[in-house]
Amino acid sequence: MSNALRSKKTTGALVGIAVVAVVLAVSYLWPGLFQGMENKTYDLRYRLRVGQMGEQDIDDVVIVDIDETSLAQLGRFYNWPRLYHAKVADYLAQGGAAAVSFDILFMESDSLTPNMIQLYQDTKTEQIQEKLLLLTPKKQKILPPAEVIQTVLEAWGYDQDFGAVTGQSGIAYFPFYLSTGEPNDSSDLSTRRWVYSFPAEVTEKYKYIMSSGDLYQVATLSPPVPTLLESARGTGYYNIEPDDDGVTRRQPLFLALNDRNYASMDFQIVLDILGIKKEEVTVELGKYIRAGDKLKIPIDQNGRMLITYFGQYKKFRYISYSDVLTENVPAEYFKDKIVIIGATAAGLMDLRVVPFSNIFPGPEIHASIMETMLSGKFVQVIPWHIQLAMLIAFGLLTVFVSLRFKPVIAGLVLFALMAFYLIAANWVFERSLLWIEMVRPLAVVLFTNMAILGYRYLTEEKQKVWIKNMFQGYMSKDLVDKIMANPDLLLMGGDKKEITVFFSDIRGFSSFSEKLGTPERLIALINEYLGNMSDVVLEHGGYISKYEGDAIMAFWGAPTDDPQHAETCIKCVWAMNQRLKVLNADLAKRQMPNLFTRFGINTGQVTVGNVGSERKKSYTAMGDSVNLGSRLEGANKEYGTAIMISEFTYAKVTGLYPVRELDLLRVVGKEQPVRVYELLGLSEADVPEKKKQAVEIYLKGLAEYRAKNWDGAIALFQQALEVDPEDGPSQTYIGRCEDFKVLPPPENWDGVFVMKTK
Repeated sequence: MSNALRSKKTTGALVGIAVVAVVLAVSYLWPGLFQGMENKTYDLRYRLRVGQMGEQDIDDVVIVDIDETSLAQLGRFYNWPRLYHAKVADYLAQGGAAAVSFDILFMESDSLTPNMIQLYQDTKTEQIQEKLLLLTPKKQKILPPAEVIQTVLEAWGYDQDFGAVTGQSGIAYFPFYLSTGEPNDSSDLSTRRWVYSFPAEVTEKYKYIMSSGDLYQVATLSPPVPTLLESARGTGYYNIEPDDDGVTRRQPLFLALNDRNYASMDFQIVLDILGIKKEEVTVELGKYIRAGDKLKIPIDQNGRMLITYFGQYKKFRYISYSDVLTENVPAEYFKDKIVIIGATAAGLMDLRVVPFSNIFPGPEIHASIMETMLSGKFVQVIPWHIQLAMLIAFGLLTVFVSLRFKPVIAGLVLFALMAFYLIAANWVFERSLLWIEMVRPLAVVLFTNMAILGYRYLTEEKQKVWIKNMFQGYMSKDLVDKIMANPDLLLMGGDKKEITVFFSDIRGFSSFSEKLGTPERLIALINEYLGNMSDVVLEHGGYISKYEGDAIMAFWGAPTDDPQHAETCIKCVWAMNQRLKVLNADLAKRQMPNLFTRFGINTGQVTVGNVGSERKKSYTAMGDSVNLGSRLEGANKEYGTAIMISEFTYAKVTGLYPVRELDLLRVVGKEQPVRVYELLGLSEADVPEKKKQAVEIYLKGLAEYRAKNWDGAIALFQQALEVDPEDGPSQTYIGRCEDFKVLPPPENWDGVFVMKTK
């Protein structure tokens, strides 16, 4: 991997981690932003889950329902005497109910009873005053008779009877109310009133000693009337605390009032049912509430438990309050059941919003809370450190995909991955009640992808401009577009590739300035020539590495791959030679000198990459294989040929094109000799008949030459010249044979010709 590519990926990874950090910071500084959206995904999962639940009811928790039927039969609820509740509680106790939980607040004494009316009608003022003396401390002013009557009537009712009944059964729970808000002066007054209005054993019984931490604070405590509280088996708050959007997803199991912490009545009932003492309860905010080895409740930092809902409305058994009061339901039905007495009648306003419904009765929420704890079917949340690891993993995965693929492909891949993740998260929730968050991972993927796209745009657009400026004059538009679409093809640190390279040069160009007369005509001619030759190179998908005066260096196989680079190069060079004939014909019409171009072609491993300074770079190829191509171009002068190819190129195209062997050359700078060939055409049709005959004779002469039969070789080369008087290689070998006749080569001569010049 190149340094540039490695740097790009490192920067991308840092971008991904930075986005994760931003998402975490935003979720910490503005927790409601992501949590609100996450809650909506939770609600959707619950709607899907509840829709797949069966019809079987849960009946270990039963709701005695103050419904519309009960109101129709018994009148306005607020006019009901507590005699009704006493009778219902007694009936449930007779049936063997495990607990009776009143979802009703009894914060004032019962004042509407037959005793009130009877007392008001029959009692004389004197008698009332006598009763008043019993209730009024000495030295206190005696109240007027009318106020006395009202005082006595409010102090006398059915609370004594109600308390006596529930006290005998030992199964009743009466709630108190905690008003939420920040503690204030009234909070302290409320605490003192609670502490000093009841015996110490009552108030201390319901106080939990633990660190309040991040427990929700309340402002005031409103307890039930003393008569009922002292006879109750237990108490606790019955507040239902919805989330900020009004949906009841969680329930705090503890609330704090100043330095005192109080449990919810649902939790208190479950403790009593399971036989767990208060002293066994330990609380780790953000982790669990533990009660011995019987209860382990996952809670958040605020002491809230996620409520498990077991189905749509009336998943629990509902029995009309009036049916219990009139004993239309067998008492035995309630044996060992937890009974909640509460209201679903619309006028009593105990209807709530839950994740899957906008109307859900409060009593059934309490039933769900208790059933959650009793069944152990808790909604679990993945620990924060695992969530963090997941977010980082999503960020890095997004970085990898966003850098690895084109934006559209990356978008589709990420969309598919996240769709799978969301489906899997919902499936896990349906099967195991594990809440795997969706919003923050989606945010990480979305924002990381956007950040990477921005990063790529800023870097790659700049890179594309650079590529376009560098290559548009040296490569075809298709190849430039291909590189712009995949800049990794240009490895800034260099790369090893096999290419085929050619060098070209005009024979005798240095003398052209004299023939043309002016520099302007010389430049015009060279530009016309280079323009024609370059067009052919670009048409064949080659890369023009450089111009040096009239010389051209071009290659195939880099920066884009071309498995047929040798074939393509040969086709291009032959096409350039043919284009040159057309150009020469045009130059002749303008009375300008003809051009003869020599080409040297070689194939081999080279180093390719961007070379230059920070201000100016160029993409080029370097290595011995490049140098050999240049040497072969110059070697054409020795043989009077136009296109010379090396044995390495010939090995790639053997049998494809007509060639003739020229020699074994040891070029300047190379120890190993190279067998070289002349390209005669792209097919046999390109080779004139007399050239074919001359080549056939020439090859026989070459064999005699290598056998050191100088006279025989000369005769054959002369014969070849008779067929083709312009055959340069035959002319060259005649001269060599004449030289060797005068000064023979050594005995160990291997037939190699050593070039003295480049």
